Amino acid sequence: MHHMEEAPGGGVRLGGLDGATLELLAAAFRRRGMCAPGLSDGGLQLTESGRFVVQRCGEFGVAVSYWPMLRQLDAVLFGDVTEVFRHNDEGHEAHVDRTMNVIASGFMHGKFFDDMMSVHVHHTFDELPLDQQPSIVADTGCGDGTLLLRLYEYVRDYTLRGKHLENRPLLMVGVDFNGASLLATAETLGKAGVPFETMFGDIGDPETIHKGLCSRFGARDEDDVLHVRSFLDHDRPYLEPTDDGINASVLESENDAAYVHPNGGVLTRALAYSNLVEHMRRWASVAGRHGLLLLEAHSLTVSDTAEFMTEATSLHFDALQSWSGQMLVPAPHWQLALGHAGLLPDENWLCYPKGSPYTRITLQRLVPAPCAGFRLATLSDLPQLLELEEQWDAPFLRSSEATLRQIGRASCRERV
Repeated sequence: MHHMEEAPGGGVRLGGLDGATLELLAAAFRRRGMCAPGLSDGGLQLTESGRFVVQRCGEFGVAVSYWPMLRQLDAVLFGDVTEVFRHNDEGHEAHVDRTMNVIASGFMHGKFFDDMMSVHVHHTFDELPLDQQPSIVADTGCGDGTLLLRLYEYVRDYTLRGKHLENRPLLMVGVDFNGASLLATAETLGKAGVPFETMFGDIGDPETIHKGLCSRFGARDEDDVLHVRSFLDHDRPYLEPTDDGINASVLESENDAAYVHPNGGVLTRALAYSNLVEHMRRWASVAGRHGLLLLEAHSLTVSDTAEFMTEATSLHFDALQSWSGQMLVPAPHWQLALGHAGLLPDENWLCYPKGSPYTRITLQRLVPAPCAGFRLATLSDLPQLLELEEQWDAPFLRSSEATLRQIGRASCRERV
């Protein structure tokens, strides 16, 4: 589909389609009661449900962008995945239409960006003194630059910093592994007159990104940079965990998600969690006082997916992420991993859908914890745990040794 425009009578006219393709599309719409019989002046005469779907078709783009992978799903599930998850001669991923994915992601993320601006960006650039504000905003996984554009325009138009940009300029830096995304970001920001730079970078290697921000763009230190990103950490590269002390095996029974090793084999939930902890530790090492401003998506359990089938996108979204080797985790495990890595959210932590009994998306600013981090307790910690229990003034608040020994069999929720 090259373009779509409104037609008289509540229809839509689809340009760039030949007659045969248009008739097939019309037939599919008619079977679902979404358009009237026949074509009128080359357009579809939509019903109310048809208009609802067409107005929101951009939200289907993320799922549809995986069409190269879905055409080879048999190989993904039963064959040689190296032929599917490869890069073409230009270095682009072959299993996903990245341009469509970026455009569709931008279509879906607007409401989350609004909250990011009004809550977190406003605090950083309007409430903090000018000399304590960052000089650089870096978006790793910048896509087409939409988030950086939104952020700069908000700062310019609605904050104290916006009134002082001439004397206290703000540089937007797009960082991405994909060359096409860097070009798209440059076009988006360049057309809008936003001061920007772009840089190749891998989300799995934040230290190199930080060095580049300092050496190439003049960042003084970690405190001079605000890192932002949206829905990327679950698409991090899988690096074999090296810290045997993370002790994530107890989480196996607390998560029914499926993970795929880059070689096509099964990746245990414990390894996926350990990989996440070590990934966020690397980012904690480059996070200054402005921290990491992150939007992230989370998986739902099978039972929650079934219960909220009519309102959540988990059935298809979680499957696509899993098949393509991405590592969504449930929101509680995400928060636990952040603490494990030495990162804590500020008080303006938001969950979506708002007011829902489940969490699909979180928005939070993460700052380095005042300690090395947190971890799950084990039986080897029993002497220290008993000492802590003795600190309670009221004896009835103290847990007995027998109770604490149940840690080995307790659920993650009880541990946390």
